[in-house]
Order: sequence, then C-alpha cells, then structure tokens
Amino acid sequence: MLQLVDETFHEDPYTIPESANLLGVSEADFREIFLNHATQNLTEFKSKQRLRHVYSEASRVGEFQAICHGQTGDGTLVADRQTDRQTDRQTDSQFLRQLYYLILCLGDLMFASHKSCRDDYECSCKELDDLVGVMMKSGAYGARLTGAGWGGCAVALIGKGKEEDFLRAVKEVFYSGNCKEGSIFLTTPGEGARIISQENSVLL
Repeated sequence: MLQLVDETFHEDPYTIPESANLLGVSEADFREIFLNHATQNLTEFKSKQRLRHVYSEASRVGEFQAICHGQTGDGTLVADRQTDRQTDRQTDSQFLRQLYYLILCLGDLMFASHKSCRDDYECSCKELDDLVGVMMKSGAYGARLTGAGWGGCAVALIGKGKEEDFLRAVKEVFYSGNCKEGSIFLTTPGEGARIISQENSVLL
C-alpha cells in the first residue's frame, strides 16, 4: 500500500476542486460528505502525507507485534530458553544479543512512529517533540507521543536498572527541575483489553 500511495499521490496538497474531481463528486457534495464543522474551512488537504502515516503506522504495529512474539527481521524466532535450553555461556550470550537487538528494533519503531506523527500526520507539537528528544538523549531506546497528540503525553522504552537516571535526566532537562508530582512516572507493559470466559479461556 505504501508503494501505491507513493506512486499515485503527489506531495503537494490537494485542493477541493482537485479532490472532488478525483472522487467524481461536485465541490458542494465533497463538502457535505467529507467535511464536518471542524474542517469546513479547509481548502487544501495533505492526502499523500496522511495516507503515508496511516499505512506506515499500520505496518509498524504489525512489526512491533511480531517482535514482541520474538520474531526477528528475517522472520526467524529467537530461541525459547524454556524448550531449547543450553547451559553454555556462548548460547546464553547469543540469546542476550538477540534479545537486545529486538529491544533496539522496538525502540526504532517507536521513534519512527513519532516522526511520522510529527511530519506526515502533524498531530504533534513543539513541546511533545522536545520531550521525545530529551527522552531519547536521556537513554531511551525509543519514544513517541501517545494518545491523540496535539499536546498531552509521551511514552519511552528504557532499560531495567536505568529508571532513576532516566527520570532524573528528563526532570532536569525538560522540566528544568520543576517537575510536578505525577508528571512523569514508571510503568511496565501489560496485556491489552480482553474478554475471558467463565472457564478462564480467552475469547478475545
């Protein structure tokens, strides 16, 4: 889809007449069907950039999920230490290198997501960009805005054991030492929303 978007759409913003013509509707119908009270005054649309963000973000989600399941970039799986356990140091070292590589990949995807939100979807803001930049310079593997954007929150992926140094650096640099209680906090990844049957088996 990304290749199709790249080949089909031009970088310059689309006007209402051009957009309506492509969709085979009148300009009045275009406004009625596709615009709402918040967008009625828009005259140009960055269609290629928005589509590029949507499809690249969907691709990143798929990659992120695969990595979380232990899948490397070439489609192979990181060895399961529970079922394929070898006690020699070389095997352990190889496993840790693979695991570290996967974490770096997750971080790269997070930062790529933020750049896409910032540049193509334009749902970031200077403060969020600054915060993500500080997080990256403070040792995060990756960081991105979270939520709807246009202000709000950012999330970072950091290594275990580096929490205090990370928090201290962000508080000193971004908050200039005036960080309010609860403005930045630690959390760990958890399972998403799901439905569980009475037999305790996952339905969704």
